[in-house]
Amino acid sequence: MADSEPRCNCVPASGPLSAELMAGWREAMAMGRAQLERGARNAALFHFQRALAQAESLFGRWHNHDDATAALVVSHHGVADVLSRAGQLDDAARRLCHIHLLLQQVAGDGGLQPGLCAAAARHSRQTWAELAHFDSQHPGDARIRACLAAKPVESPNRSTTTLH
Repeated sequence: MADSEPRCNCVPASGPLSAELMAGWREAMAMGRAQLERGARNAALFHFQRALAQAESLFGRWHNHDDATAALVVSHHGVADVLSRAGQLDDAARRLCHIHLLLQQVAGDGGLQPGLCAAAARHSRQTWAELAHFDSQHPGDARIRACLAAKPVESPNRSTTTLH
């Protein structure tokens, strides 16, 4: 994964294509988890990467922003988990930072849909916690430390309802 500025391709869309992608994402994640439980890291990574590609297609487009954001976060964390277990700590750290910084960007972008910004802000707390956990397991990574300095933000479009 190259070091690049995270970008959000957030174009609203839904319908059969998105529903098929979400179903495919769920299936790929289940297969990835099953392979990981069996100790088949390469197969697990394949399925988690497939899920990630589907989640990236859904992010900002699925009618339920919270579900799409959760799918993106879980997919990134699944890939990072496999990479970490394989000893590819630099790649795992890069993956964890990428998703955290992307959510920070989306949460702070007042030009995006308020529901998407709120979902990104809410889920950035989880990505920050995952960064902190990684740092406790593998201390000293400068990239992780820099990302931890970017604490979760509140969405500028925050609604008056509490979303959990």
